[in-house]
Amino acid sequence: LRGPSKKSNNKDLLRGCIRQVQGRIIDLKGNEFLQLTIKYHGATDIAKNYALNRIRPGLEALLFSSSTTLLTEVASEWGTETLHPVGSALGIATGDLTTTSAVVSYSTQQRRLERRTVVPVMNSLSSTTLPHDRSKATVVPRQATFLQALGLTNERGEPKPTRSAKVKQCQKFVEIVSQLVERSLEGVTAIVSTDMGCGRGYLTFSWHYFLSERYGDTMTITSKGIDVRPKLVNEMNTIAQQVGMHGLVFEEGTIEQSTVGERMSSEETRPVKDNPTKSLHIVMALHACDTATDDAIWSGLIQQADIIVVAPCCHKEVRMQLDASLTLNSTSHPLGSVLRHNIYRERMAEMVTDSMRALLLE
Repeated sequence: LRGPSKKSNNKDLLRGCIRQVQGRIIDLKGNEFLQLTIKYHGATDIAKNYALNRIRPGLEALLFSSSTTLLTEVASEWGTETLHPVGSALGIATGDLTTTSAVVSYSTQQRRLERRTVVPVMNSLSSTTLPHDRSKATVVPRQATFLQALGLTNERGEPKPTRSAKVKQCQKFVEIVSQLVERSLEGVTAIVSTDMGCGRGYLTFSWHYFLSERYGDTMTITSKGIDVRPKLVNEMNTIAQQVGMHGLVFEEGTIEQSTVGERMSSEETRPVKDNPTKSLHIVMALHACDTATDDAIWSGLIQQADIIVVAPCCHKEVRMQLDASLTLNSTSHPLGSVLRHNIYRERMAEMVTDSMRALLLE
């Protein structure tokens, strides 16, 4: 169901009015329910589960603002007076009922039902009820052996206590970067990834796993994690071998050292024009400390990487200079009053640092 749009109405009048209602049949503890998600203008969404015998009075309350207890249940924090009946300027205007065989539409202006045949894609809808909690498809399944080897999940593929956020981060990272890769695959026969300042390699493992599963049969997949801690690098290489991660290696060193080595290597192996081999080169650095984010950006530019993925971290290089300048010129500094409090200095340092990084990329 769709209510009034904010484009054609006064914002103050719309507060609490129903913007959209979505419904679906679900199975909850062995019983069928209609789950309604009610979205309002300027108010928090409400989700309600109605037993099948309560669907009709519930919808009547929504559509006609009938004086029932159900009306209170579906009102936003603005109250029941913001709910308006069908036919009024602020009431439900249109609606669609989608089944496995057709879509039935209703418009309050035309005051009639219109039946449309469903396109073939709708044939995939099942007439059975759906589980209350939808299982979400992920690019990196929690049952992957490397997640257990890294200490993120147990033998059942469940995140260990306090590690659920890290598992979600790995999945979300792969989801985002995979979209960049999919737009850049024309003519590509190899994908080369370098993770600068990889740490324990959670994201490095996740990314290499995804590439191997998705493209390993048709492309050459190689990934490298770089970190300055030798013990950590040895541990990650051991785990990679244990879980059978072919093409994944970890190397000890700084980003600067890696940049020099990669530059020399790329110049030696640069393909000639007639060579059909094309590699997609990806440089990544997520929350690499100190100026490592800047080093990673510079490394990607020097190597002419096809994709550079960085999540900026430390801003202390600028912060130290900002503090020193304010200490020497506390009264005469043009931003002295603005930056008198530490929290605002921190925000200024972040903005200046990340702005310079963006300018460098541009």
